[in-house]
Amino acid sequence: MLPVVSEMINHQLIDICVVESYHAVEPVMPLRLLRMRNGMFVAAVNFFMSCVSFSVLYFLPMWFEVVLGQSAAQSGSLLIHFARLQAMNTI
Repeated sequence: MLPVVSEMINHQLIDICVVESYHAVEPVMPLRLLRMRNGMFVAAVNFFMSCVSFSVLYFLPMWFEVVLGQSAAQSGSLLIHFARLQAMNTI
C-alpha cells in the first residue's frame, strides 16, 4: 500500500509543478522560490507538518475509540484541545 501512496504523491507533485510553472497565469507560489535554500526548507517543513497534522486527525480518534473505548462523540470532543493548539500555532 505504501508504494502506491508514494507513487500517487510523486505524480501529484510533478503535476502541480508542471501546471504551476507552465499553465498558471498567477501561480500560488512561484517556483523560483524553491530554488533558494530557505524557500525549499520552508516548503518541505510545511509539507511534513501538514502530513503529521492530518495523520493525527485521522488516527487519534480511532485510537480513542479502539484503545480507550470512547464513543465517537467523546473522541471528537477530545480533539478540541488539539484543534485549539493548532489554531494558536498558526497565529
